[in-house]
Amino acid sequence: MLPSLSEVAYAIYGAWRLLQFDRRGHDFFEISERAFWQSFFAGVIVLPGYAILVLLHLNRAEVGADALSVAIIHLLAYTMNWTAFPLAAYYLALGMDKESRWLGFVVALNWSKVIQLLIYLPLIGLAASGIAGPGASGLLSFGAMILVLVYQWYVTRTAFDITGMQAAGFTGLDVVLGIFITTLTDTALAA
Repeated sequence: MLPSLSEVAYAIYGAWRLLQFDRRGHDFFEISERAFWQSFFAGVIVLPGYAILVLLHLNRAEVGADALSVAIIHLLAYTMNWTAFPLAAYYLALGMDKESRWLGFVVALNWSKVIQLLIYLPLIGLAASGIAGPGASGLLSFGAMILVLVYQWYVTRTAFDITGMQAAGFTGLDVVLGIFITTLTDTALAA
């Protein structure tokens, strides 16, 4: 049930079009149960970049756990990050009478995470290198986060065909869940 290389390329191209604020990017996503499950393959594509971000984060965090525990805890957190928000979004969509658009939303969201990483990783890497200085590093990190959130907001708004404020609510929920998962992860690693 893995997507073919052409299906992956087509989906990533659709995500790229959405980055350009072209709602026709959604036309590049198949909307089906099969495509829904295949879109989680984006998690495999993003995993190496996530590992780099974890290593950058671990350089600044207090870690009391051994390497195997660190790997297991972060794999669990990674899985939670890929599943918690889509599940919460389903119930929000249900309450808004938009559940028929939920599959397409998850497909677009998952493939957009490849593009999000392409935005986020270089900027965070540059910030972590310290080349730009401490003030600029903070600004780079903040800018990367804002770019990714605006992109996710647009994907959400166009996938569900909802207002900007409603899309901001979805995006805000994802941020809150992400902070919660990160806090749990850091707490588990510090123990």
